[in-house]
Amino acid sequence: MKKVLKIGLLGSSGRIGSGIIKLLENDDQSFIVQKISRQQLIDKDLFLEEVDVIIDFSLPEATCLLLKRLREKKISKPMMIGTTGFSQDQWNELHEYASTSPVIQTSNTSLSIGLICQFAKNAAVVLGKNYEILISEVHHKHKVDSPSGTAKMLAQSCIDGFSNPPYIQALRIGDVKGVHEITFFGPYDRITIRHEADDRQLFCEGAVTLAKWIVNQKPGQLHSIQDFLIRN
Repeated sequence: MKKVLKIGLLGSSGRIGSGIIKLLENDDQSFIVQKISRQQLIDKDLFLEEVDVIIDFSLPEATCLLLKRLREKKISKPMMIGTTGFSQDQWNELHEYASTSPVIQTSNTSLSIGLICQFAKNAAVVLGKNYEILISEVHHKHKVDSPSGTAKMLAQSCIDGFSNPPYIQALRIGDVKGVHEITFFGPYDRITIRHEADDRQLFCEGAVTLAKWIVNQKPGQLHSIQDFLIRN
C-alpha cells in the first residue's frame, strides 16, 4: 500500500490553491493537513512536523517568511513552489533552502508547458542566429505580473540555446486562463508553437504531480520542471 502524502498548502485562498483543495477531495493517496495562512506565518503559529511536502502558491514575501519560520524551527520539508516574481535576494534564499531540502520551483506547473520549454531550447540551438523569436501571452486582467513567470521561463529556454534575446508581448484581458505562443521567424519560414489552458485544474494536477515527485528527490539543487521531465 502506498504511503498517504500529507500536504501543507500556502496560498489556499488563491485560484490555484482553491483548485488544489478541490482536486484532492477525490485523491485517497494525498490530502491537505494544514492550510498555511499569512497570519500564521506572522504569528509563528505553525505546526508543520507532520507535513510531508509543502505546496506554495502565494507571494514571494510569504514564501520567504515561510522559509524563515522553517529555519527557526529547524524543520526541513520538501517544497513545490509555484510562486513567481522573486527578487535576486529572494532567489538566493530559495537556493540556500534547497541546499538542505528537496525543492522544485516552476512558474507554470503544466507539464505540457515544460515540454514546450524543452522544444524551444532545442529549436533555438538548431535554428541558430538566422531566426528571431517572439513570445506572446494572454492572461486574465487580474494577473499582476507582466510579462508572466511563464513567459520569462519560455524566454530563458530560448536564451539557453540562442544568443539573441526573444521579444515578449503580454496582454491582460477578461478571464483568460493562459495562452502562450512562441514563434520562430526565419528568412524563408515561420514556426509557431501555441499552448492554451482551458481549465486551471491543469495547473493544479501538475502541482500535485510535482509535489509527489519532489518528496523522493535529494537536496542540493533548486529543481525545475525540466528536471522532472528528464527523469520521468
